[in-house]
Amino acid sequence: MKKINFNFTKVILLLSCFSIFACSPSDTTTFESSDCNPCKMFVTATATQGNFGSASVADLICTNDANKPNDGDTYKALIAYGNGSRRACTTANCVTGGKNENVDWVLHASTSYTRADGTAIATTDGAGIITSFPIANAVSTTASIEAWTGFTNATAWTSAATDNCTNWTSTSSSNPPGGNTAIVNGTTSYGSVFAFAYTCNQTKRLICVQQ
Repeated sequence: MKKINFNFTKVILLLSCFSIFACSPSDTTTFESSDCNPCKMFVTATATQGNFGSASVADLICTNDANKPNDGDTYKALIAYGNGSRRACTTANCVTGGKNENVDWVLHASTSYTRADGTAIATTDGAGIITSFPIANAVSTTASIEAWTGFTNATAWTSAATDNCTNWTSTSSSNPPGGNTAIVNGTTSYGSVFAFAYTCNQTKRLICVQQ
C-alpha cells in the first residue's frame, strides 16, 4: 500500500488565505517535500543523444523507461541546465544560499537514496546535494555506461555553462558544445556525478530520481 504524506503546512496556508480574503498567486507559498525517504534512483535503459530538450521531456523519458520501478511514483531526471531552468547550485555546493539556490531540483534535502532493490546509494545534505564521497554504492553496477548530467567538472553541483549540449538541444559532433556526464557505476565525486564531456551526437543514459 502506498503511504500518503499529508502536508499540513500547505493546508493551513490555504485555509488562512481563503478564510477572509481571496488569494492571488503572489500571496501563496508552495513548500516542496519528498513523499519518499528513502527514495529510489535508476539509470534508464533508453539512451538518447544530447538533444532531448527541456527538463519536462527528460522527465518523460524517465516515466516511460523500462527500468522505472513499478511503484506508481513520479521520477525526474537528474540533469542540469546552463539557463537555470533546472539547477542544484549557483555557488559551489550551494554554500551561499543553501536550498534556496535549487530550481526545479530533483534531489530532496536530508533524504536517503537507494537503488530500486534497496541498496543504499547516498544521503543528501540540507541543500539537497551529495557532498560526502565516495558514496556508499554506485547508482548502477553496469560498467562502461555514462549518463548525461550537465554539471561542471568539479565537486560543486553547479551547472556547466557550455557542456550541456546547448541546454540539451544539440546533436553536434564537435566539442564544444559537448555534454558533461556521470559514470553510473562510479562512487567517487568525479565519477558518480561529475565526469567527462562527450559530443552531443553520442547516446547516453539518464539518471532518474523518485519524487
